[in-house]
Amino acid sequence: MVRAWPAALLVFSVFGIALHAMNTPITLRFAYAPANYWFVAAATLALPVSLGLLALQLRRSALRVAFIVACLLVALPSIAYAVLAIGSARNGLDGSLQLLSEAPLNGVTFRLYLSNCGATCAYGLVLRREQDVAAVRLISEVWEADREEPASLRVSTSGTVEVHRGEYVLTSIKP
Repeated sequence: MVRAWPAALLVFSVFGIALHAMNTPITLRFAYAPANYWFVAAATLALPVSLGLLALQLRRSALRVAFIVACLLVALPSIAYAVLAIGSARNGLDGSLQLLSEAPLNGVTFRLYLSNCGATCAYGLVLRREQDVAAVRLISEVWEADREEPASLRVSTSGTVEVHRGEYVLTSIKP
């Protein structure tokens, strides 16, 4: 009989990795940024560990061999990814997004970021609608533009959030 906790660890790992990797309309993140990296590192390391523990509990040799092979195939990339996540967690900064401006409105905060996806793409702007619920932040992307210079947010008298670069309004969002 297979004990439940290695299977539960496998479910946690797969759910955690999927939660991090999926691009959904509303994204869940921790309000404390380094906690996101620690969570990803834990979920990533839990995958080969859970596969190995399940392999040790299985009695059928063919299934046991399959789980051991899966564990070995997943272990090296998982360890490498977890090391990168732990390095980012210890640094405490997200290099892909730099906060430029924020504007609270109607119980949520609109934040404008300068995005940097690395050497393969140009800088861009990302406007997010973020709401903190306990220690979790609900994030939804409202607007984005590629190849843009830094800008700022303003709340207009009509209650819209405007992205400004100098005197020009790049976009206006009605919450």
